[in-house]
Amino acid sequence: KYASGDMIGYAISLTNIADIFSKTNELDSVDLYLHNALKIFEKEKSTYNIAYSYIKLADLNSKKSDLEKSSLFLKQALIETDKIKSAQLKSDIYQRLSELYKKDNNYENALKYYVLFDDIQDSLNTINNSEMVNEIKLAYEFDLLNEQLATSEKELELEKNKNIALGITLFLVIIVLVILLLVRRKIMFKNTKIVEQISKQSPILEQQSNLKEKQTNDNGELQTLFDSILFELETNTVYKNPKLNISEFSTILNSNTTYVSKAINQYSNGNFKTLINEYRVKEAIRLLSIPDNEKYTLATISELSGFSSISVFNRTFKESTGVTPSFFLKTIKEKSK
Repeated sequence: KYASGDMIGYAISLTNIADIFSKTNELDSVDLYLHNALKIFEKEKSTYNIAYSYIKLADLNSKKSDLEKSSLFLKQALIETDKIKSAQLKSDIYQRLSELYKKDNNYENALKYYVLFDDIQDSLNTINNSEMVNEIKLAYEFDLLNEQLATSEKELELEKNKNIALGITLFLVIIVLVILLLVRRKIMFKNTKIVEQISKQSPILEQQSNLKEKQTNDNGELQTLFDSILFELETNTVYKNPKLNISEFSTILNSNTTYVSKAINQYSNGNFKTLINEYRVKEAIRLLSIPDNEKYTLATISELSGFSSISVFNRTFKESTGVTPSFFLKTIKEKSK
């Protein structure tokens, strides 16, 4: 890439080499390659890659326990991110800053950046993902209708020699029914779209809002425990561990399985497994919606989201959204063209 003059590609290769050294814990080499890549990105004025390099350097220094330098790199990344107005990248930076200040016991700043992170996530996930999933569901239903229509046409073709009049009549009836169904769906979709955007939020957000309605009869300790459960899931993303079970989770919370299970059952819409899978599906939707993640396979997305296998990922994703991950990804790619 260097010989061909593709300096951006060459710098990206340097970043990939740094990732390899990071896995072998050769941190000095990671630092060298990242800084070399950053110099090229700055020379080529590749703002997105400059911001991404600062984030990588921040992660490196966090790994070295140099929290001050890590925070400086993250804040520099914020400056670059503002130039390209990438909400997703800014969200990642806010999340890292919150975790960084938490490690440093600076809870005021940790809370400050977590609120900023949470605001962006609400905007991205509650509005964009909700609307996107609704559109994908509608497209999926149209595909099913088209398949049914194609099947009906083939059947009519086979039967037309026996009873042409009946075949034509049946075909016209099907066409009319399909048109009426599509018109009805279109009208219903337009009328409910605004309501869906407001009311159809993530189950996790619904659980949090339902807490206020139950406070009069709630056990205070269980409510505090459930707040801790949500904090571990949203801040420390423990759901990304595919082997996570309620016993291990209870240990993290300094509690026991009985109280953890009771808190989840009382304040959420399901049990421990349901709650964890909701966060995993939410993370999968986020990853699938990032254009730069097209290089990842569904198996990789499944693993990064915390699922134990691709089959569990496919089944859980469809149960939660109504469509398969592959159909979701296909629709995302088509919309981006």
